[in-house]
Amino acid sequence: MFVLFEKADELTGEIVPDGVDVTFEVAGVAPTFKQAIDSTRARGIMVIVSIFARPIE
Repeated sequence: MFVLFEKADELTGEIVPDGVDVTFEVAGVAPTFKQAIDSTRARGIMVIVSIFARPIE
């Protein structure tokens, strides 16, 4: 199944309404960082693997 980058968090929310247990942020850009936060359930774990070139705003 092909998933559009912009819709990934919406589709995750449809499948797992409360969010996933663990997310990994590996791209190092603000949009995927936000998607990882939005897709992780409350008290879930977000693993940041990437190195960001500049601060995320």
